[in-house]
Amino acid sequence: TNLGESALEMDLVLRPYQETVIGEFDTNLQHKLLHLGSLTNSIPRLESGESFVHECTLCFISTGRFHIQACCRPRRDRHDNDHNATHVFWCNRPLIIEAV
Repeated sequence: TNLGESALEMDLVLRPYQETVIGEFDTNLQHKLLHLGSLTNSIPRLESGESFVHECTLCFISTGRFHIQACCRPRRDRHDNDHNATHVFWCNRPLIIEAV
């Protein structure tokens, strides 16, 4: 939900990764996780008070401890040449899923 006073145009990214036994994060989940739906989405213009819902089904085909993080960032204008501009990111705390 856009709780701000102005409209937003955002990109959504879902980032799944697996925690290894030595505490590192493995993002190569090609043979461990299937997803039905997109892990990225371009959110249409959200006016103040409007909401957006994105659904994606995950199927774990390997055991382990997985994390999934949802991040939104302002959509960058294709004509924006200012590569030094600060772009604010928003990410939730990762959801931890134990696949047994």
